[in-house]
Amino acid sequence: MIPVFYEPRHVLEKTLRECRKLLSETDDLLVADHLFNFCITCHSLRDWVLKHRQITSKGAKKSENTTWDEEASLKIAKDIANSSKHFGVSLYQPTVSAVDPGTRNQLQVYPHQNAEEVIEAYQAGEAWALSQVERKPSDTVELDDGTQKTLTDLATESIRYWLSYFDTYGIPRDSSMNAGQVFFAPDVDLSGV
Repeated sequence: MIPVFYEPRHVLEKTLRECRKLLSETDDLLVADHLFNFCITCHSLRDWVLKHRQITSKGAKKSENTTWDEEASLKIAKDIANSSKHFGVSLYQPTVSAVDPGTRNQLQVYPHQNAEEVIEAYQAGEAWALSQVERKPSDTVELDDGTQKTLTDLATESIRYWLSYFDTYGIPRDSSMNAGQVFFAPDVDLSGV
């Protein structure tokens, strides 16, 4: 229907764009907007993949959705997408009990840098990488079992999962796309990164 979305890879690319908006936003209200959009887009990938792989029987679809629900980040995206779209969930018991506002440290990665190297340097406590950290608003997703997941974890885990899934099942995608790109600001051109 929207002419730029006609293959699953286009929705995967949109998921990454929504992720980048979510993780770079500095306004609390817009973080909520981007979380809503990210979760709906991430969850809609399920339908695109089912159609692409020509999975049509009810049993096969249910099996695939059960597998996806075992991936915590996809289950969270599903719960937030469905509860946001439908003003609550009544068809199943969601695992998300709350989304709490807060702040987080956001590691900035610049176009000339290798994201994985910057993350490793940050984790090792290297001063140059620590200087690339900014405070940003962020929500924490609270699950019914008391565990929590940050938006950064939700976003990167979701992107990593879908990239691996596309590769496993031979679904065409931009081969330069990687989970480290979630840390680039939305206005950064990722071609060649």
